Amino acid sequence: MKKISLFIIFLIRVISGIVIFRRGWEKFTGYFTLNGLVPVIRDNTDSPQWYKWFFEHIVAHTTGLFNII
Repeated sequence: MKKISLFIIFLIRVISGIVIFRRGWEKFTGYFTLNGLVPVIRDNTDSPQWYKWFFEHIVAHTTGLFNII
């Protein structure tokens, strides 16, 4: 019984790893960009001030780096 449960857990982990890898590959090769998100966060009234400041002063000037991250 223990071997069966370990095998089921193994399958779940492998399948979820494949799904996460495919999502990451899609983001990496799909030309995802933060350029459209920066003004939305900056003008949003629901976001905390520190988050707005971070997006406006840090992310807006280094979108190339944050697109990869």
